[in-house]
Amino acid sequence: SMTSVSRLLLVSLQLLILQKSHAFISIPSSRAKSYSDLNAKSMSPDEIETWMSKVPVYAITENGSGGVVLLKGDAAGKKEICNFFTHVEDANKMMMAIQNANPKQEKDSMIVRPFYLGVIWFGLLFSSDNKDDGVEYRLVPSQKDLRDARELSSTHKFASPFGEIPIFVNWQMRIMDNGTEVLDIQTACEGFDGSSEYEIKVEDLKAVVAKMEKDPEIDFRSSLLIPPIIEESQAKKETKAKTQSILDAETEW
Repeated sequence: SMTSVSRLLLVSLQLLILQKSHAFISIPSSRAKSYSDLNAKSMSPDEIETWMSKVPVYAITENGSGGVVLLKGDAAGKKEICNFFTHVEDANKMMMAIQNANPKQEKDSMIVRPFYLGVIWFGLLFSSDNKDDGVEYRLVPSQKDLRDARELSSTHKFASPFGEIPIFVNWQMRIMDNGTEVLDIQTACEGFDGSSEYEIKVEDLKAVVAKMEKDPEIDFRSSLLIPPIIEESQAKKETKAKTQSILDAETEW
């Protein structure tokens, strides 16, 4: 059952994020030369992680230790599941489903926490170090993002509820960021207000990252990846403030 708590990840992901050395994503010497040999637009994993740094993803964690709550997979699956949601609302809904399925569990025993997308991407989702740890790490977009992506895409992509992460871009549109003109890339389609005269395109984040590492058509250093907008209701204001507070504390560490 997707709503049954299996166990807690013994190594807290919070500690993983606080490892500022990021040894787990350093470029091996055998690969370092390959990046310098590519054109100047290609980016290293460290640069891509920084590019992702403004975008949080959300996981359900144990309130005391910070360990991430794992879920049981289907009957045929041997691995447990660790979900990272691109929208905090979806993480909260899953947490409520878990709590409803486990009425004897204390309501405040779990909390939704933000994590840096870049660190999760290279440290867990696409790290060879986690192949045999018995956990399947999933990045989960919202159903609305997937619907928007399917409407904009001419292919059969974005059918899976996880794994394919749509990002939305207007290739002709630029915004100002700290006095610099940058390409605006949104992680949710509603980030565009509909006033643009140019067409919005959808891309798969994994495919874009692969292009960044090899031979991108543009220099993505001059782009900005923007997280989904959190509506400013009072409850969501508190969630937004709590998210920023946690991320700021980890940065200061």
